[in-house]
Amino acid sequence: MFDKNRTKIAISLTLLIVVFIIILIISSNNNDIKTTVSYRYNSINDYKDDSDMFVVDILDIGKADCIIIQDNGSVVVIDTGEDENYQIISNFLNSQNIKVIDYLIITHYDKDHVGGAAKIINEYEVINVIQPNYKKDSKHVDNYNYALNDNNIEPLTLTNELKLSLPTYHLILQPSKIVYEDDNNNSIIAIVQHDDRNLLFMGDAQSERISEFLDDNMMTFEFAKMPHHGNYNEMTEELLKQTKVKKVAITCSKKNPADRKTIELLNSYNIDTYQSVNGNIIIK
Repeated sequence: MFDKNRTKIAISLTLLIVVFIIILIISSNNNDIKTTVSYRYNSINDYKDDSDMFVVDILDIGKADCIIIQDNGSVVVIDTGEDENYQIISNFLNSQNIKVIDYLIITHYDKDHVGGAAKIINEYEVINVIQPNYKKDSKHVDNYNYALNDNNIEPLTLTNELKLSLPTYHLILQPSKIVYEDDNNNSIIAIVQHDDRNLLFMGDAQSERISEFLDDNMMTFEFAKMPHHGNYNEMTEELLKQTKVKKVAITCSKKNPADRKTIELLNSYNIDTYQSVNGNIIIK
């Protein structure tokens, strides 16, 4: 009986040692990861005040974009989802005690990027608005323009690259060189340079816009928000190869998931993939 107990104790100790070694190996392998990407879920109680640090939140609002960058009190909002997403966006802003938005950037005028802009402009103090250099007739754009006028905001229509200096990072905004027929290809592409890390936000760029971007940029990126909700096109693989991205986020929903070919391609390159359908994505 005594021998059996000793054997059980020995086995238990051996298993504990093996688990401890595995944890050490995993920890040592993760030491070179400079940007932490994780999920945040939708309960406001899960949020904490990150106003004293650089943090990016990609909100879970379905097949739509709203990206919020906080940095030592400064706030940048890239896109505003659809009109029906406003309450989720507002709940998040309020949970972070955000009352002032330093820069509101509309990448392009599709309703899943500009739809909530009018309500945000009317309900929050928006200091600067940056918009793409093309026109579109839609009720969403009309509401956006009415809100700008009602709040005496003169937006900057972006025709050339713009570099903004925020407290601890630079934000580079690159408009399309020409006006494309496809709204998605008119997307403003945003690059965040924080310390030695480059983060890429591609809007809804399609193959022509991706090609234009790659022709002008030789940077590599630790993180990218994939263009157009994970839709696959002929430039998707070239984007991954040239940017050498390590982690990506896809804004999608159960009803409108990312293309299977995109997911297969990301897996083949061993790129960590986060999808907003699983909850808000946070980058620190």
